[in-house]
Amino acid sequence: MAEYKVNIGPYQADLPGSDYRVNIGVFQGGVAPVITGQPVDVTTPKGQLASFTITATGLPAPSYQWYKDDIEMSGETSSTLSFYAAFSDAGTYKCRVYNVAGELYSNPAILTVITNPWRYNLFKLQSDFDRS
Repeated sequence: MAEYKVNIGPYQADLPGSDYRVNIGVFQGGVAPVITGQPVDVTTPKGQLASFTITATGLPAPSYQWYKDDIEMSGETSSTLSFYAAFSDAGTYKCRVYNVAGELYSNPAILTVITNPWRYNLFKLQSDFDRS
């Protein structure tokens, strides 16, 4: 048996005896999202670009919502999450993938933010130079 869901679509119907029009449509079926590429852990120096990427399939095409430490990140609705890392950004990230047929969450990915290593190396080199 076919499954039907209401879908606000491009079709218009006139309501008899009124000035109102209603957009209606019928969506048959759908394929729940499947994650085909999980986000992976990232270690990056403070101030460098950190990126998480997820790939998924589904019908209709899935939508995305990123979370940091289980809190929804407002406006982060792309399959790639990128930002310049601060120490406060360290944490666990995951993505909700969804469409009309279902939803699921990615595996968690951990962001570790470290002190910029080139600054440490320049300081160490200067310290070594001062000792000679």
